[in-house]
Amino acid sequence: MSITDRGQGGSFRRLAARLPWPGWQVRAAGGHDGGVIRELARVVPAPTGRPVRAEAAQGQERARRLAMRPGTWDRQEAAAMRAGFDAAAADWEVSRGGYRRPVLADALARGGPFRPGRAVEIASGTGLLTPLIAQVWPEVIAVDLSGGMLARSAVGGRIQADAARLPLAGGCAAAVVIGDGPLFAAEAARVMAAGAVLVWSNALGEGAPFFVPAGILAEAMAAATGRPWDAVCSQAHWGSWAVLRRLSHRGAACMRTHDGGRERVTLTDTDHRTQPSCYPVRRPADYLQMPGPLISWVAAHRLPSSLWTTLPPTAADRDRAEAASGARSW
Repeated sequence: MSITDRGQGGSFRRLAARLPWPGWQVRAAGGHDGGVIRELARVVPAPTGRPVRAEAAQGQERARRLAMRPGTWDRQEAAAMRAGFDAAAADWEVSRGGYRRPVLADALARGGPFRPGRAVEIASGTGLLTPLIAQVWPEVIAVDLSGGMLARSAVGGRIQADAARLPLAGGCAAAVVIGDGPLFAAEAARVMAAGAVLVWSNALGEGAPFFVPAGILAEAMAAATGRPWDAVCSQAHWGSWAVLRRLSHRGAACMRTHDGGRERVTLTDTDHRTQPSCYPVRRPADYLQMPGPLISWVAAHRLPSSLWTTLPPTAADRDRAEAASGARSW
């Protein structure tokens, strides 16, 4: 286990050092006002033979520029991107489709919890990832700049549009999902409802043309909204993913509840919305105990909420969850 602290106070360091989080790296995401990035250990192995994209470096420079300086995007650049994807649409699923699903599948399996509602998929392309998204959010609005890509998609609810100017109402989405596409942070934030998440997936990780590190994503979203964002991220197959959440307020309170004999931590933001954890808090002899004084300490020191929203599941947790609710494998 490795826990690093960049710029946070001593109380955060002392707490982090006492928490048994195997396989996690927790670091302050410097530059976006106190948000925390949690790196989860890889679960989906990377096979050999990862493709190399010659255009990756140039594409990443553009992706970072658009995330941090969206005003540099213009109609000429949009038209060039549209033409490129129109030309690639015919053999897209054959040449690039097979390795995209495992990365997003891992993000949706381990990046929760997620609120119910509608998802907006940016850069939906031919619809390769849409069925995965629909397993979590049954209503998906699939948006792509390329008409050629959308013409080869069988997904309902397709919209050809520029992600910098979405023809959607504000606050309409419980999730914005971007699989190898550009982030226009202010527009993504505009359509996100309270408690919504930004799900980011790069099929080739650092070798993907649209790859942007989680810290820069969080910084872009913070700059667009004026509030810090937390992120949980990991690697899967050949790619990488991140799930980002806005902190509705710097303060958060913790409380304990019991569900079917299992103890859970629930975070209540100061605007009175609650976000239950995916996994149970371990019993003292099993994994982790949160005594009452520690809960009070957490609330008093206003730690970022993502620090407590999820804990890695044990094998016993998986067995209990599947037996109790028939849930899919973690």
